[in-house]
Amino acid sequence: MKNALVHFKERRKMILHQRAIHERLRNNIISNANELKNIKISGESSRVGRGQTHDNTKIAFDKMLHGYRSIMDDMITKQQMEADALAAVQTLENDCSAPSVQVSFPFPDIFDHARQIFYSS
Repeated sequence: MKNALVHFKERRKMILHQRAIHERLRNNIISNANELKNIKISGESSRVGRGQTHDNTKIAFDKMLHGYRSIMDDMITKQQMEADALAAVQTLENDCSAPSVQVSFPFPDIFDHARQIFYSS
């Protein structure tokens, strides 16, 4: 039978690991929005293919956001399963109900922020 402090440390370790993954995803979204914005700007500054570059970068941006939203949804589902599994193991170890950590993405406005980056001049 493990004590409550050990279980607390296990949950804390899982939470910190999940937070790091969330921050990495946020940083990737921002980085890709900036990269696509720079491609769009460089295409607009050249005379040839100005409209085509803008259309292509907008399509790429929309696909990027859709892909990251899908990744985020899958990640949250997986992390919630991990949290529930940890709670189940801790419940079995102590013969009493252990709390399950509720997982959520801590940066709910990241997709709006990415749009602001991409569409700003």
